[in-house]
Amino acid sequence: MADSKAPAATIHLVCTGKIRCQKELCWTFRVTFPEAQAGAERIYSQKNFNNVRVGHEYTFDVDPNEPTRIYVNSARWLRVWRDQKEAAVWQTATAAFDTEELARKQERQQTSRRLPFELLQPIRDLYWRTNSAGRLAIEVRVLAYLRLVPINSEES
Repeated sequence: MADSKAPAATIHLVCTGKIRCQKELCWTFRVTFPEAQAGAERIYSQKNFNNVRVGHEYTFDVDPNEPTRIYVNSARWLRVWRDQKEAAVWQTATAAFDTEELARKQERQQTSRRLPFELLQPIRDLYWRTNSAGRLAIEVRVLAYLRLVPINSEES
């Protein structure tokens, strides 16, 4: 005889953003209720939340033995969060978080040397050793070079 499985327990969660948990990125969710209120916050590892969007409500299957454990692959989209202002705040905060994370990643990828500044140091030294007219002349030459504009007929 085939066992008839009981329907899986489900939970409704609204995605409220991202945070950094120790060294990994995590998603934050809030349990939702039929009265359009968001309850307790839950934090889950970022792994496998590729299609989840901040400010959207989902239903997940729950592990019957551990009610805080959800099955990520069971996510089903329900709707955009009913309180649009609250959702907009969550989405803006998440966009800022993503921008900060991108900046951190790019900063780690850069070398420790500040090579362009090291190469320009002699020009800076000359700039500060001269008078205001000399500084202005250096600024004009640098800007002309950057804009590829000849200063006089000799350089064209």
